[in-house]
Amino acid sequence: MLKSIRHLLLFLLVGLLWYCASPVSPAGGPRDEEGPRLDSIAYSTPNYQVNFEKQTIELTFNEWIQLNNPNTQVLVSPPLEFRPTIRLKKRTVLFEFDEEEQLRDSATYTINFGEAVQDLTEKNSAEDLRFIFSTGPYVDSLKVAGLVIDARTNEAVEDVRVMLYENLADTVVRTERPFYFAKTDELGTFEVENVRAGIFKLFALEDANLNYRFDQITERIAIIEEPLTISSDSSGMLLLRLFQSELPPQIQDVANSGFGRMNLTFSAPPENITFIPIDGPDTLIYEYEKDSIKIWYPEASPADSLWSLIVQSGEVLNDTIQTKVFSQEEWMATARLVRRGTRKEGQVEKINPDRDIKLSLNLPIISWDKSRIELLEDSTRTRVTPSISLDSMYIRDIVFNYQWKEDSIYQLRILPGGINDIYGLSNQDTIIQDYKVSARKNFGILSLKFRDMSPDSAYLIEVLLNEKEIIEEFWVNGETDLERQLISLPTGTYSVRVTLDLNKNKKWDTGDYDANRLPEPILLEELDNLRANWEVEGEVSLTPDKFNVPIQKEVAGSGK
Repeated sequence: MLKSIRHLLLFLLVGLLWYCASPVSPAGGPRDEEGPRLDSIAYSTPNYQVNFEKQTIELTFNEWIQLNNPNTQVLVSPPLEFRPTIRLKKRTVLFEFDEEEQLRDSATYTINFGEAVQDLTEKNSAEDLRFIFSTGPYVDSLKVAGLVIDARTNEAVEDVRVMLYENLADTVVRTERPFYFAKTDELGTFEVENVRAGIFKLFALEDANLNYRFDQITERIAIIEEPLTISSDSSGMLLLRLFQSELPPQIQDVANSGFGRMNLTFSAPPENITFIPIDGPDTLIYEYEKDSIKIWYPEASPADSLWSLIVQSGEVLNDTIQTKVFSQEEWMATARLVRRGTRKEGQVEKINPDRDIKLSLNLPIISWDKSRIELLEDSTRTRVTPSISLDSMYIRDIVFNYQWKEDSIYQLRILPGGINDIYGLSNQDTIIQDYKVSARKNFGILSLKFRDMSPDSAYLIEVLLNEKEIIEEFWVNGETDLERQLISLPTGTYSVRVTLDLNKNKKWDTGDYDANRLPEPILLEELDNLRANWEVEGEVSLTPDKFNVPIQKEVAGSGK
């Protein structure tokens, strides 16, 4: 009996000691908002060592800690060839090099722990925790700083690796790991610290597979055309514009599920595409929609026969599509030319007094009969005569132009047989749509002035609503000044995007890494908010320095 009691007391004592020695979250008291700090008394491997030899690095903290994704949070510059082991031993973080790791000679290393070390209670991270050492006689202390932006939108880009190479070969970003690197923060800024003086090749890379190499065609990259000189008396901030090289168009999908039509989906917006039909229809009709091309052909061929379509784009695309011919008779038995889209019967559409109206149908339009198209004005249903045309880009859209009266009601009536498509079909039912013309006071006016243009340069000017929707665009070549007034604009936030069109092809061109070509510069200018019945005046200076801050070939630093 006495022996059993002794065993019980011993068991409780061991449990009590285990409880006291285990890290637990304290209860009550003010909330802990400070991250772990290195213990000033307990041993840690000395920081900023010189002539460093490979060893286990120990960092002991003032409280119990935990590790948060160390394999992704901990970054080492220059990058190591083999993944280190990072583990906990009580309140100490152990950083262990791989046995095969060979540190570079006379190099300054920075181990940035990011948010890997956290306390147990509130998961506060150790602030700016870095371990720095040099395998040479001194620690390098120069710095490269700057900003990485998207070349198209000018928006800052986070989590991009900015990398420096001693090897100045153009191919180095594909074949080697960098000598130094840093990552951009949420503001797109970066600092590559503890760099030595010298001449380096510099890249910024959106490293999708995290291997420090530009080896995927979809990875975005930023380049500077000349090597970067880093010295103790240089100054400046880098501006790096991240771009994706233009991808060669590839056919990703072919939809051919009925007579006389086909849809091709491409890997990128298709441009300069050539089609050559073999043993098929002589007439092909196209409609471009973002990354696809719709193709219609009215000629009949024997059902179930095959014909080929060669799709070409310069030297980068040369595909042959073999397609089946579906029965024209079966398709025509059920086909109808009808209005496209989903609209409730009797729904009134509000229209801008200074814009055309469009009616979209499901099949390509070839002609119309004006006698069967009625436009009725006001409640008196007075018949008026609009001008009618096909949309220049969308062959299924018919456009009506008229001097609309403010605050008036119009009804468009397309009687049976009013519109004809390429297959010989006509609308069988009357199409009716009511419109209400808004008052001009509900819209605003933009009066824009563009100054300081170079007469030797061309510019693509786009007026954007809410940063994305292109309201108006115009191309300017050989001018020094330009004024434009845009009326009856919807209210909202407007901006102007101006591309310096270096090759004068009337569009923005991205960069090309292999050709060492930067993307065409862009200026984004915010305008005042446009309110109803209001005019906003904007003046945009297009001097060369406004497009992009020049990239400095020498950057700031201090020390050795």
